[in-house]
Amino acid sequence: MARHQVAARGSLKFKVGLLAVALMLFLYGLVYFWFRESRSEVRKKDGKEYVIFPNGARALYWLFRPATYVDGFVTGMNFHIGPHPEDR
Repeated sequence: MARHQVAARGSLKFKVGLLAVALMLFLYGLVYFWFRESRSEVRKKDGKEYVIFPNGARALYWLFRPATYVDGFVTGMNFHIGPHPEDR
C-alpha cells in the first residue's frame, strides 16, 4: 500500500501552499472589511452600531460568520439579518 507523502516544511510545495492559504485569508479579511464598512449603521433605539446582513442572504451571513465572532469580540460590533422589526 502506498503512503501519502506530506510536503516537508522547507520544501517549495509547503511554502507555496502556505502562501496560498495566507493570501486567501487576507482576501477574505479584505472582503469582510469592505462588507462591514458598507453595511454598518447605528440603530436609533439603542445607539449601538450594527452590521446589517441583507434579508435572504443567509449564505453571506454564514460565509462571514467566523469573521463576525472575531469582530464582535475585538470591537464590540453587533450583527443583524435584515432591519430590526421596529426600524422597518
